[in-house]
Amino acid sequence: MKQNDNRNADFERLLKSKMDELASSVDCFDKISGKAFPEKKADFSDDEYTVCDLENVTGRKKGFRFLPVAALLAAAAVCICMIPDNSGFRDFVYSHIGKSEKKVYREIINEINYEFENYSYSTYDCSLEEFISRDVLVSPLLGCPFEEKDIDDVKVRIYTKLCGEIPTNQVYAVEYTGHSPEAGNIIAAADSKAKFTDEELEEYSNFSYADFESSAGCFSLDGDYITDSSGTPITAAEIVYPCIFKYQDEVIMLNSQILYYHPTEDTDNNEYFYDIKGTYQQKGYSPKKFDTSVLGSLWNNAVYFNGTSAMAETDLSVFTKTDIYSIYSDDSSDIMAAALYSKNDKNSVTWLSADSPVQIISKEDNSLIAEILPHSEKLLNMWVVYLPDTGEDILIKSASGKINTSRTYESLTGKDSEMVQSTESEIAELEQMASIAAEIEKNAQEAQNAEKDRQEAVKQELNNYISELQDKLSELEKDNEDGNADETIKEIQTAIESVQAELNELENK
Repeated sequence: MKQNDNRNADFERLLKSKMDELASSVDCFDKISGKAFPEKKADFSDDEYTVCDLENVTGRKKGFRFLPVAALLAAAAVCICMIPDNSGFRDFVYSHIGKSEKKVYREIINEINYEFENYSYSTYDCSLEEFISRDVLVSPLLGCPFEEKDIDDVKVRIYTKLCGEIPTNQVYAVEYTGHSPEAGNIIAAADSKAKFTDEELEEYSNFSYADFESSAGCFSLDGDYITDSSGTPITAAEIVYPCIFKYQDEVIMLNSQILYYHPTEDTDNNEYFYDIKGTYQQKGYSPKKFDTSVLGSLWNNAVYFNGTSAMAETDLSVFTKTDIYSIYSDDSSDIMAAALYSKNDKNSVTWLSADSPVQIISKEDNSLIAEILPHSEKLLNMWVVYLPDTGEDILIKSASGKINTSRTYESLTGKDSEMVQSTESEIAELEQMASIAAEIEKNAQEAQNAEKDRQEAVKQELNNYISELQDKLSELEKDNEDGNADETIKEIQTAIESVQAELNELENK
């Protein structure tokens, strides 16, 4: 009896060891399948698994079942050896045999694919570094969901669902390398908690947003400088950001404003402070004050391809939340709110980008009045910069020094609706510079294309010459029974090697 017990115990230990070994191979299979079936395009063309019903994206996790997994592993091992690279099979492996968390990543990608094909979206591409450090200017209400990486050239594309021209807080983001998510390698994906139905969007499709309320009273004036509550000279700006906003099961029309500033002595633009306020309205109800505390939990998932969390644990933004709107000053009458971008003003500053500061220059003495980062896209209704009301006309420049536009004192203060572009001499100079730059770029492109065509022609000639030499070599080797052509064969082989080396050099350029 004891002998049988020992045999049973040995058998149980052996079985447990084999099961543990097989279970650990499930994790290893992710790596094996990744090498056997590398994703050549981590894009959104996964037609076989497109999610058509967003309510069915998530499901219950099932417990581990030994026999089904063992069978799938055995079948996958055979497929690795016998089946060629196939996107359908590869997606099946990634979605069903890998860790269950990996399905979240695939579901987000499929959901982006479905949403982008069937609804209106605005997209914005930036570096991961820009998104992390300047999150308030890239995605004002949600911020950046991704953590920092020690990888060069990582980019992010943000997808914002639109209701007419108004953004919603249904947002997606993908982290990638390469020229685009379609052509590059997708590292991680994120989705917001808010998901709108067609009926919810239809209800707010014709809803208007509130007018802008100046926040000049939040600052003071000390000589020619705007100051914060501590008396530090600053440059200040404000975003007007209307949004169809969904939180839990409630949908509202949110009219938000984001006020931000940075000390003028901080020439590297490394430190910003901001505050958010808003009013919201539902159909048939009066406007109410918006509770901004809900803004810290709007992202749903942020996951890497392998299913692990990509959520940032440390806030690395240069923007620090602080109390600005509750502070009022009596000196605000000498501060103007200059709307340098407005959706209703076709002549306002264009090409706003969060990574390029805007400079406001005095036309009187060419001195720098203000320099501040703008919002990164045109989803906002208005972008306002606060300036001392000195009566001076201003030039608006990009960080590179290019003049975007010129405004008169009257247009800044609202006394005159006319927008005055640069003077005739400035316009002529700009047009001449633009024409020269365009001609240089055109000539450079033509020269580049000509050189490319020349290299292709040379490579084709070299390939043809190599083919001719190889044909001649084959003929000589076939008929060289007496060895009389040995010397000629060596010469041809040397020539082939020389031409091939030249061809390889061209290919590597």
